[in-house]
Amino acid sequence: MRRVAAIAALTTLAVAGLGAGAAPAPAATGGSPRITPIAMKSLGDPRAAPVVGTDNALHALYELAIVNTRSVPVAIDRIDVRTTDPRATVASFDGAALVARLQHVDGTPLTEAVLAPGEQVVLFVDVGLVPGVERPLLVDHRVTIGDRQFTLAGVTIEATPAVALQSPVLGRNWVVTEGCCGPQSPDRTTVYSTETGYSTPGRYAIELAQMDDGDRFVTGDPTQLTSYPSYGQYVYSAASGRVVAVVDAHADQVPGTVAPLGTFDEETALGNVVVLDLGGGRYASYGALRPGSIIVQPGQFVRRGQPLAQIGNSGDTTAPHLHFEVLSSPDRLVAEGMPFVLTSFGYAGRIDPALLAERGLAGPYTDSRLAVAQARASQLPLGNSIIDLEAAAGSSGNPLL
Repeated sequence: MRRVAAIAALTTLAVAGLGAGAAPAPAATGGSPRITPIAMKSLGDPRAAPVVGTDNALHALYELAIVNTRSVPVAIDRIDVRTTDPRATVASFDGAALVARLQHVDGTPLTEAVLAPGEQVVLFVDVGLVPGVERPLLVDHRVTIGDRQFTLAGVTIEATPAVALQSPVLGRNWVVTEGCCGPQSPDRTTVYSTETGYSTPGRYAIELAQMDDGDRFVTGDPTQLTSYPSYGQYVYSAASGRVVAVVDAHADQVPGTVAPLGTFDEETALGNVVVLDLGGGRYASYGALRPGSIIVQPGQFVRRGQPLAQIGNSGDTTAPHLHFEVLSSPDRLVAEGMPFVLTSFGYAGRIDPALLAERGLAGPYTDSRLAVAQARASQLPLGNSIIDLEAAAGSSGNPLL
């Protein structure tokens, strides 16, 4: 639902300094290290914090920088993610699946898994594990290039649980229009280069849009904000905390239109924003808010479930929605996206991406809903999930009345 501004060019990636953060975990190798045609290293902190999704799998997301160190092109045939003890393959990428997870340093996708001499690319990884697997867990990456294989880039999957939050919206028929864990989401593939290193703030971000009772995202004139059920809906504090940042300086965009290139940059792409300090180095960020609707201010303490603002269409967006994410810093440009789960919700089905592309926002998507929503707890709703959330008195109007 939102076009993300072009990814900042990672023009200074070097084999000795591909990312900031803690020292990388070593890859498990046997014998003396061999010369390799590529270098691979964590783009940032070589530790991944996992989260349980609505597919009941444990997802650990991270990014790897890959550099061709040769003066000739190098074709990567396959990358296997393997645990080191015990040795087991937990994810494999080849062919189109590998290409879909690779990105040039300027943010454009690759058409084939071939790196030009000296070229640098980013690999977006999602490791799926069975919940309950013992952690921390070290994984490495077996790269197949022709008839040779190399073991590179160790990453630690941590045992730290994802923070549990109340839903930032209430009511039924919400859809995660962008979210974990595929590589196609613009939020997932947003990488910033800054003076302090590289950041991937949208790693676990979700974008929420509501359908009406006819299971449509829009009814009537699609250029009118009031045609969208999401517009004007209140957003709520996902946990008790203190407001640390408020931005209320951007007008709503006309729905269905694409802002000219250069209208928004990394600092303005999310439009109007509220950021809450949740404690423990975690910050909840709400974006694309309606101008003039924010009813909290910096320094104010808010309780869990307290209304904060209304959903709008501000920033680099084409339709009303809420952008929600948990960050490691109140400054999104230098923050890492952190995993979170919703304490409880009803899982009501999933819209097939092909169906969404075919029908568009007008839908309807009644055939994508389950007959009875499933009660879920402590999970992250994945991309295209339909979720029903506990409604509260006044949630469809002014919650202060």
